[in-house]
Amino acid sequence: MASITRLYFKDITNLSDARFAAAADADFVGFSFDPSSSNYVEPSRMMEMRGWLSGPQMVGNFNLIAPDELNREIAEYSLEAVEVPYEIYAGYARSVHAPTIMRLKLSALDQAGIRHFDGDYLLLHADALFPNWTLTKANRQLFQLLQDACAQTRCIIDIPAETAQLREMVAALDPYAICLYGGQEQRPGIREFADMQEKLEALED
Repeated sequence: MASITRLYFKDITNLSDARFAAAADADFVGFSFDPSSSNYVEPSRMMEMRGWLSGPQMVGNFNLIAPDELNREIAEYSLEAVEVPYEIYAGYARSVHAPTIMRLKLSALDQAGIRHFDGDYLLLHADALFPNWTLTKANRQLFQLLQDACAQTRCIIDIPAETAQLREMVAALDPYAICLYGGQEQRPGIREFADMQEKLEALED
């Protein structure tokens, strides 16, 4: 069954999640290339997992990295898109040799950022001020900014929401995509997907 929005499965750390994402017709599957992240995956391990996948675009998620080094990583691992911090790459997206998903926290979103956005995708994520969908939609100014961002950019929404709220969030914002997250295997090759399956069912067209 098709989804009412595109899906970006982030921070994949195991093959079970990667294969589930591909079976769910995810548009993007993301792996953390940031060694400081708890979800960091060795690039060689990512390459092993991608050999089992077809369909989604492979995304490398980076934090503090210079453009030249980023482009070397893109070439070496054949990344089809990269997720990078907005505050570092704003104004420099055209120097990156792959489509850019530029990550910006909700509390930093403003009209200037929307008007001058130069990346391929704008990923807006929850932060300490706006940690979930309930608090986000309650702030009228931010809610309007989110609607504007979704109307003017290919906006990916990364805001925690209860399963029952997912359709509401998509209907209110009409984003390009929303983020879903992987989890941990109980043991190699064994993973419980009941919660994720509920989310996908809530998003069925």
